Amino acid sequence: MLRLTLPFALLLALLSPGRLSAQSEAGSAALQGQALDPAGAAVQNAVVLLISEETGYRRETASDREGRFFIPVVPVGRYRLELTAQ
Repeated sequence: MLRLTLPFALLLALLSPGRLSAQSEAGSAALQGQALDPAGAAVQNAVVLLISEETGYRRETASDREGRFFIPVVPVGRYRLELTAQ
């Protein structure tokens, strides 16, 4: 289950299958997606935090000008994804 923490109503990460994908290779995965506001505009510099529910492993990145983010080489497991913006 993917849970999003969105403290600002402005930030709505539309994580439809076309917006979020993961790829697995030899015990690790990569995660990519796009943060969009309710009008469909990209949210630049959103903080993207990926947290393992099993081990506490954490990875953080920020979205680019087009709201895109990418987290490479993530160990396989269950994660919570949090996106926040100012």
